Amino acid sequence: MSKKISYLVGANVLVELLDVEEKTGGGIIMPTTTKTETDLVQGIVINKGPGFLLPFPKEHHDDVTALISGTQSSPVYLPLDVEKEDVVYFPKSSMEPIMLDGTQYYVVPYPAIKVFVREEVDAS
Repeated sequence: MSKKISYLVGANVLVELLDVEEKTGGGIIMPTTTKTETDLVQGIVINKGPGFLLPFPKEHHDDVTALISGTQSSPVYLPLDVEKEDVVYFPKSSMEPIMLDGTQYYVVPYPAIKVFVREEVDAS
């Protein structure tokens, strides 16, 4: 049996929502599902796309004829800052649900991500 691998295109990030509950001032627990469309939600990065497609390949960075004639070898991308296992914060309205192998994930466009947190690895 072969293993399935998910790939994302462009500047998209695949996230799994973190189950974070917030308490109101009165002590009422508010689950993530009660957030409004403009509230920020948290997710953990599972995978990411290659980034933003650059208009010119490296070897022809200023040559429009290379694009027209098709002489470029492969597309060049500006990579995304986020990495796998980063915690990201984004508006609830920006996420698109997707079910992969029975698990609920969300595709979030990179520009919608407002903040990300990465755990630092101690080099000593």
